[in-house]
Amino acid sequence: MAKKTAREKLAVEKQPKEVVLPKAFGGMNAGDKMLVSTPQAVNTYIQTLERGETCTIPQLRGDLAEQAGCDGTCPLSTSIRSHGGGGGAGRHG
Repeated sequence: MAKKTAREKLAVEKQPKEVVLPKAFGGMNAGDKMLVSTPQAVNTYIQTLERGETCTIPQLRGDLAEQAGCDGTCPLSTSIRSHGGGGGAGRHG
């Protein structure tokens, strides 16, 4: 079976998840609410950036968490998704 492309992964509708952390993880404390974002949400955020504008992964994570009413986002999934279907944490081209 062929590996899915970034565009194919982006086309799959996923729902964000909110997880209450049982222990500290990714700069958050036990009991904090962590957002596991979707590729679509990360892509939408990136598309709001002006051409040539960039943002840091911590800025992206903070903004997505704030929009969702969470204490933070999953650092692993957000970083992976920011380099996938969205083309990186900044608009190019």
